[in-house]
Amino acid sequence: CDLSYVCNLSEEGSWLKNGTKWKVGCGSKVLFWEDEWMENGVSLKEKYPRLYQISQQQHQHIQQMGTIANIGWEWKLQWRRFFLEAEIDTVAKFMEDLQRLTVHLQQQDVEMGGRFKR
Repeated sequence: CDLSYVCNLSEEGSWLKNGTKWKVGCGSKVLFWEDEWMENGVSLKEKYPRLYQISQQQHQHIQQMGTIANIGWEWKLQWRRFFLEAEIDTVAKFMEDLQRLTVHLQQQDVEMGGRFKR
């Protein structure tokens, strides 16, 4: 049985894909919104569902969400609309979460069993 079929197409494989945690290196294998790569083991899609809905970058890998600049990694986030006043605190928490991540272009992303490790 093909592993990609089990993970992506069959209902039985959803537990396998949902249970996968990632240690981020270059971000080429880890989906920014959908994969569980933050310390708390929750995807950004789950933690910030409203921001996920207005993102223009759903289903993108971490590496596609920014670039290396003079001072290090710089996020290039794109939104469908401006933020509402009621969303500003959520956006601030979201950006704080992102500041904790360091993208290492020289390292590969690593699938981790169980709990996420940095």
